Amino acid sequence: MKVSTILASASLAVFGSVLPASAGLLTNTGFESGSGTTASGWIQGSGVTRTSGAAKAPSSFGMDITIGAAQEQRLQQNVASGLTGGTSYTATVDVLQPGALVGVDAQIWIQWFGTSGFISNTLTNIAPNASWQNFTHTATAPAGTTNAEVFVRLASGAFPEAGGTVYADNFDFLDNSAPAVPEPASIGLLGLAATGLLARRRKA
Repeated sequence: MKVSTILASASLAVFGSVLPASAGLLTNTGFESGSGTTASGWIQGSGVTRTSGAAKAPSSFGMDITIGAAQEQRLQQNVASGLTGGTSYTATVDVLQPGALVGVDAQIWIQWFGTSGFISNTLTNIAPNASWQNFTHTATAPAGTTNAEVFVRLASGAFPEAGGTVYADNFDFLDNSAPAVPEPASIGLLGLAATGLLARRRKA
């Protein structure tokens, strides 16, 4: 078999296994950058703090969102420009609920904006539990969209017992129309295959 044919087959194996197209639009998605309880690039409600520890985050840092009765808490980042109406986007975040969450609605929100201001919002209710879970909210940007506010929102009832805590990590906002990019490991595998085949050809 020709080396070019083998390389083509290897390329198909590597690139054909790439995950669906998606490009992250948020910064500091794992909250690694920051100072103390504040994460760089994020808008944090009064009950939202940057934290660390294996129990609180899959990575080195995560966000602790604590809410009391009759409150709203947000963990938010704004996408200032570059969005396109009619394009599909996905907000994705890992969430864990370490204890009781009483009378609290937990949601992922996207608020869409255009040159004239607010257009509309979309949201998904989420139900975290004692294990880390990934939650997503996929929506198509309405016509005229140029930017958005993306956030996890907790809202509690007015009775005294309402409240609780969730931990969040790996929060991103994906452009589902972006070209797929192979993982570095896949590129490395293809490179090794090419090197080996070329060396074999020289010996032959």
